[in-house]
Amino acid sequence: MIADRCVLLPGVTVERNTIMGSGSLGKENTTYPAGSIWIGSKEGNAVLWSHGEEQESTMKTETITPFGKAFYKHVKTGFWVMPLWLHVIYNLSLNIFRTIIWSSPIIVSIQLIARILRHISESSTHTIVEIGVYTFFLLIILLSFFYATVALITIVTEILFKWLLFGRRQSGEYNWDQSSYCQRWQLYIGIQRLRQNVLEHFCGSAYLCIYYRSLGSHIGRNVCLYPTGGDPMMTEPDLVTIGDDTCVDDASIICHLNSKGRFTLNPLVIGNRCVLRSQSRLMSGASMEDDSTLLEHTLIISGDATDEGTIWQGWPATDVTKKFRGKRVSMQIEYRRSIRRRDSVLHHQVAKNDPSAIVITLVPDENIQKTQL
Repeated sequence: MIADRCVLLPGVTVERNTIMGSGSLGKENTTYPAGSIWIGSKEGNAVLWSHGEEQESTMKTETITPFGKAFYKHVKTGFWVMPLWLHVIYNLSLNIFRTIIWSSPIIVSIQLIARILRHISESSTHTIVEIGVYTFFLLIILLSFFYATVALITIVTEILFKWLLFGRRQSGEYNWDQSSYCQRWQLYIGIQRLRQNVLEHFCGSAYLCIYYRSLGSHIGRNVCLYPTGGDPMMTEPDLVTIGDDTCVDDASIICHLNSKGRFTLNPLVIGNRCVLRSQSRLMSGASMEDDSTLLEHTLIISGDATDEGTIWQGWPATDVTKKFRGKRVSMQIEYRRSIRRRDSVLHHQVAKNDPSAIVITLVPDENIQKTQL
């Protein structure tokens, strides 16, 4: 599998069942072994994420995905899988309807103006210039009203179908051959296309936050979303939580992960006063603590979290707070990390009723203190 933003230089060989994940850079004349998983780049080469299962790397396992099993092999799924011809008819019908609904404002406006002009010409003493000016401004008013009406109808339709098709999404695994979620999602994507580029006019405004809240997202106060646009914007907003005073630029906030055909949903949590700059990405299941920042072209991988007050950069990301804020701030952050590690160890030991539990705390002067509980 070759994911998005990948670059494979001359001489690269990608073997069977290998995944070149998002942003991978294939080094020149390099072979990536069977079953392995790679992501991003560091020092001119992709970063090894996993060697893969031994069975996959040594045997010629079946490469068909759950989608192929459900859609092409027609294995028993427990739900009705729409055939290809019906998908074609469905999407063609939606495209025809979209063309009609977005063409109707200008047609209706011209017809209304024609009726008004016929009425005016019979009893009016206005000159041709005056009638032309009236017609121009009337056309602008009617077009503005009808286009706004169509935009509102398409957005309300999208919100309605979202709740009808999914309700509130839940974390979990939704493979094509086990769940109808992916099929319902494809139907919903067709509905989304009805609104065309309406959301681009709301970028950076409070109206975009209202829109995503109506889709189930938890968004705090004074949040700025996609001021310079987003491609794509949030795809599973009801699994996204964003704190107060946070800014999300042209960043990717995607709650799904599709690895070797296994489709999973996990929540994303962004704290207060966080910043996601252009082309940054939170993978499914990642999180950001308060006051943390993702610089341009930064990837936080699944399950990782940015510490409070830190700055991250890279694909995958590394902590560059010391470079931007100095050693003192970095030591304070490391101290907070040690506190969290201590609490985690303590909770684990107390859960086991261990009477000899010891708390190890890294204080700012880098000394180690041990306290008998």
